[in-house]
This record gives sequence, C-alpha cells and structure tokens, in this order.
Amino acid sequence: TESNDNSVNGEITVGYIPEGYELVNRQVYSKNIVVDYKNSDDSLIKIIKSSSANKVEFDTETGSVEYINTNLNSYTYYVDENDCGYLVWNKNDYVYQTYGFISKDELLKIAETVK
Repeated sequence: TESNDNSVNGEITVGYIPEGYELVNRQVYSKNIVVDYKNSDDSLIKIIKSSSANKVEFDTETGSVEYINTNLNSYTYYVDENDCGYLVWNKNDYVYQTYGFISKDELLKIAETVK
C-alpha cells in the first residue's frame, strides 16, 4: 500500500545564525516544524522542516533559480521578485527550507548546520 504519512518527527537544530538574529518563534505542526529568527530591524529568517511527501513550488516566471552542489548536499536556490532568497534541500527523508532577505552565502551557512 502507498503511505500518505506527511507527519514530521523530531526538531530542528541550527548551528549557525547570522549575528544579531534571535530565536522568536518555534512551531511544531503535524506536517512541518517552523523556526523563526529576527534581528533588531525585524528582518526574518525562517527555517522549515517538512515531510519529503510535501511539494515545494517556485514561480520561475518572476524569480530566478540556481542549483548548488556542496560537499554536504545539493540545494535549490531561488530568489523571488522582492529579492527574498530561498534555499531548499532534502536530507534524511525530509525537505528543508530556509529563507530571508540575506545573502545566498549566509543561507548556505545556515543550511549546512541544520539537523
């Protein structure tokens, strides 16, 4: 039989967050875990852990997509029409996303420390 279990187990552990950002929210839902960090300018960095059964879609007509391979993982980097950067990757049967108005390099530093 086919499994439709979209539940997410565990937590999100982050080893790197840019200076000035603090944890402001951690929500655990049945289908994902969401962690938010903000700085004093109210700039948000969001990290999401979802079941690999969930879809992630990007509007490639108004944004741009780049594929990045590192020693640790393969990532999809997307920038929307507002210059918000999104990084998406698969790891251990989960889909992870991190996004915010920060550089691609900072998003990669965050992503490579997420467990």
